[in-house]
Amino acid sequence: MLMEERPGDPRALGAVDRAQRLARAGIEETAQAVAALRGESPPGPDSVPRLVRQFETETGVRSRFEIVGERVPVSPEAGVAIYRTAQEALTNIRRHADATEVTVRLVYGAERGIELTVSDLGRPKPSLASSGYGLTGIGERAALLGGRFESGSMPGGFQVRLWVPA
Repeated sequence: MLMEERPGDPRALGAVDRAQRLARAGIEETAQAVAALRGESPPGPDSVPRLVRQFETETGVRSRFEIVGERVPVSPEAGVAIYRTAQEALTNIRRHADATEVTVRLVYGAERGIELTVSDLGRPKPSLASSGYGLTGIGERAALLGGRFESGSMPGGFQVRLWVPA
């Protein structure tokens, strides 16, 4: 209806685009919940490259994924924390940044744990959307696992960093 009422209006197009992304995210979360109920493995570090590829495909922003060190086993809770942090960081970049490049990096063995860093180069974009509690929730989840979380501006962009024990 928005598109019919306001053809060519970028705000209407943006609203339709947001609705499509929210629906896709809802379907993905439902599929993950069903998988969990069936006893299947929850998402973890091995699922992060797919998130990065999907982000690049959907946004057109050049995205790079790096792994440093040898993979080590992680608890299901730590694995979900890593996945959800990457997911939230990429969602925030999509919503709040005019990014030209994104780097997602997993470092195995960092201080006997795993460190995830998601950084973007670009600048913040004006946003009418209020900030939610995604990053706060990630910080709380990290603390419950004995990990650390930090986020903030860096030269030329923004960075999110999570460390969880292995």
